[in-house]
Amino acid sequence: MSDSNATFPALWAFFRIHGKYLNWISSFLLGRSRRVTIAGTGSEWAPVLSGVPQGSVLGPVLFICYINDMPDTVSSFVYMHADDTKIVKQVLTAKDSKKLHVDLKCVQQWSKMAKLYTLEMITAKPHTPWTMTE
Repeated sequence: MSDSNATFPALWAFFRIHGKYLNWISSFLLGRSRRVTIAGTGSEWAPVLSGVPQGSVLGPVLFICYINDMPDTVSSFVYMHADDTKIVKQVLTAKDSKKLHVDLKCVQQWSKMAKLYTLEMITAKPHTPWTMTE
């Protein structure tokens, strides 16, 4: 999730988040920094430009809000929990297979729009994986 993403204003408006709540969420996401320490020696501090603090309760909630429109892009059934999403479709015919492929392409396109590039596809048949390319 990118803090500078232009999608955020629309997201906040959709969920009617404003005023002190918007300020609270913004302070949670913005102005963070990080560094790496190895054997007691630390790197320079660098700004964190994306993501949410790991181990937080609010992080998964914000992520679900961020991706909640993704199921609208497909005809297959979608299971979503925290940061895990499964697209489920019974494939009995070539037509079913094509529909699933179209759905996967739609999710790929949605992911690029949302600036979420990590996407792993796992099929029921291990010898026929579907992969996402940039």
